[in-house]
Amino acid sequence: MIGTRIPALESDALTRQIERVAAELEKLVSEVEIVLDALGEPVALRVSKVLTPEQTDPIVAAATRNGADLMQRRDNPELSDVLPYGTRSGMAYPWILCEVLDAVARAITGHPDVAAARLAAPEGGLSIGVGDAGPHTDFPGSLADPPATDIHGFNVHVTLQGTGSARFSPVRSFEQVRAITERIQSEKRKGRTVIEINDLFPELYGPFLEVASAPVRVTTGDLLLFQARPHMSKGLLPTVHLFESFDADRWNNVFVPKSGSRREISELRADVAARYRLEALGYLNALREGSFGHN
Repeated sequence: MIGTRIPALESDALTRQIERVAAELEKLVSEVEIVLDALGEPVALRVSKVLTPEQTDPIVAAATRNGADLMQRRDNPELSDVLPYGTRSGMAYPWILCEVLDAVARAITGHPDVAAARLAAPEGGLSIGVGDAGPHTDFPGSLADPPATDIHGFNVHVTLQGTGSARFSPVRSFEQVRAITERIQSEKRKGRTVIEINDLFPELYGPFLEVASAPVRVTTGDLLLFQARPHMSKGLLPTVHLFESFDADRWNNVFVPKSGSRREISELRADVAARYRLEALGYLNALREGSFGHN
């Protein structure tokens, strides 16, 4: 399906997006690494030690207690509409992650007056059967786009516990994106189950690993950021990603932020931070310093 020759990327939009996000993150944190594939193309970002074990341990403990029933969610839209929130742990995440997600929103939309919104995501752990998968892109059976101003399919992958690695390789062309989608849709029409379709992923995506990045090691508190699904109207090719855990108790979460009005979100954050007493997570310090939405 792909052929033996590895072509250049059809669009440089992915490269430019990675560079914009990196530049915005460098205003917040010191260790931002641009991950290159084997052809020297920027494909992802690694940000080291954003969270500490003291911050992630309570999240993992709560997610472990509540994770036995994989369908159960501890939803709290009041929090998750404006703060990063884990639906297995039932906990808000520290303010620094909120700052990172805001930076992503600004970089991708190109607007300084936006902030990250709709930030509910379930923690995953190998110990509850939600962990690594083979090479894939996200939601490959659909090419539907949201508005071009939205953040769409840009993953912020947080390692909450343990160590692992990841490799990244973008799909090279939109023809290949469409061919993969058409194959998946064809299999669905034949009555194939989700599991049966997932079993096709090594065939569909394995060839892209020929030019994937070297394994990127991550440990507790590290972030990986990458475009996990296509955004056709913005010319963004999806990145094939392959994760491997080195520890049986590795936990992670993946935030895919939306964007909203900085003024409105800042006011809501200040309100819920005060009412839920989130001072230990850094939110009230940010409130006192006047930095909600103004970083």
